[in-house]
Amino acid sequence: PSYAPEKCTGYVVISGKEESLRVPVTVEVAKVSTPPEILDIAMGWSPSAAMRYHGTEKWEDYPEIEKNYLSTLRRCHQTHLFLRPPRERFVDGKWEFDFRFFNSYVKRALDAGFRSFCIEGVGFRLAWDKPYIYHRGIDLLSWEGYTYLEQYLAALKSNLKEQGWLDQDIFCLGIADEPNDEN
Repeated sequence: PSYAPEKCTGYVVISGKEESLRVPVTVEVAKVSTPPEILDIAMGWSPSAAMRYHGTEKWEDYPEIEKNYLSTLRRCHQTHLFLRPPRERFVDGKWEFDFRFFNSYVKRALDAGFRSFCIEGVGFRLAWDKPYIYHRGIDLLSWEGYTYLEQYLAALKSNLKEQGWLDQDIFCLGIADEPNDEN
């Protein structure tokens, strides 16, 4: 957006213990133009760390904290947000996935102006010099790992389709993406 130059006048009040001082000010706003966003810049943040920083452990405070952080990231031209995978649990020999928080977070981030997401944490290395990639102690290159991935990827695809996001090309999936000499 572009802004027309103008002069703004007002007062700054400086308060001490016993006195205050009112100082008149004039600010001249220069003509500026914000450049278009041409890069996808990725940024993640930790809700629990943000809550600790703001001195609260009450989840009822979270919506306002999240709104402020998403707004701040967008103001800094962040366009691509790291996204935690859905909650999961293993029940009766099968993986179950809960996408409720995942979906509501994506909707809030889209409303805040984010354009794309990297779903993090499908697999991690236990050591950088090993070729193995694990998820919750499961070697993802094992049969058990293939079974998990088949169920997770099918559930993820189904959820993205239900939400109308499957064909929007707004998600990427992170899987231990740092290569090493072993792979």
